[in-house]
Amino acid sequence: HRPIGVGSQFRFQPNNNMPMYSTISHKPIFLPNIPEDEQLGTQEKEIDAAYDVVASVLLPLYNNERRVANLVFSWDHPYEFDERDKRVYTLLQQQVAAVVDSARLFERLEKRASELELTNHELNLLYKTSEMINSANTYQEVVEAVAQFDLEADVVTLMLWDTWDWKTAQYLEVPVVINRHNKGGLTAGSRLPKEAFPIAKVMMGQRVWLFEDAETDPRVDTLTKESWAALGIRSFMGPALYNQKRWMGGITFHSSKPRTYSQREERLLAGVGDLVLAAIIRIRLQNETEAS
Repeated sequence: HRPIGVGSQFRFQPNNNMPMYSTISHKPIFLPNIPEDEQLGTQEKEIDAAYDVVASVLLPLYNNERRVANLVFSWDHPYEFDERDKRVYTLLQQQVAAVVDSARLFERLEKRASELELTNHELNLLYKTSEMINSANTYQEVVEAVAQFDLEADVVTLMLWDTWDWKTAQYLEVPVVINRHNKGGLTAGSRLPKEAFPIAKVMMGQRVWLFEDAETDPRVDTLTKESWAALGIRSFMGPALYNQKRWMGGITFHSSKPRTYSQREERLLAGVGDLVLAAIIRIRLQNETEAS
């Protein structure tokens, strides 16, 4: 009969449509002829019919009174189970339950260990980055410190509104550009007119920007799409910089092709945004003091 593929999922609801799967039984359940079995529910018969299952043995697997799994043997024709079959499947049920539960427990422990290792890596990365940002004396050094968070980006930039406030600004200043592959039309010192990017109204208030594909993202208006295309921007992410309620600008990681960003990347950039903001304000005051 048709095989059930690895990774297939079935949502079983404990109701009258699934009596065999919702019944509490510590013994094997033998079903010699499923289409004619009046004890089976509608959903059970539909699933079996979809995979040409006519007979089966259901072994509910328990460990410490917890039902941890079901082991199923099936046939595409009626099958009469004799006493030998019943002894074999009963013994198998007793031995397999503990093994399955132990395997699942091991998988969970491995997953937790992997998550803990990843968390420690993120903390170490943030700590090292914070040291670099806190010791930075220029905008360039700040951007270089955070550029490691997206090594696939073609361009990493620092963009600041000319008045350090989006509401009163006329254009975006781009004091720093790290161009890894000589792609895109942005260079250090570029000025981008505010009216060329209506998307800013949507971006305002977001802590981290994520645009995986500007050409298909419904948030991106036509004018912004054209402006980004001229700069070679198809996707980008980055932390926004806010000083109280003033939107000052942000650091952006641009790519010339569609990207898929992970929750880990978004989480890291959210954590580094506040560090960048403090450094940018400090360096600006330092520059103004030196100039005066």
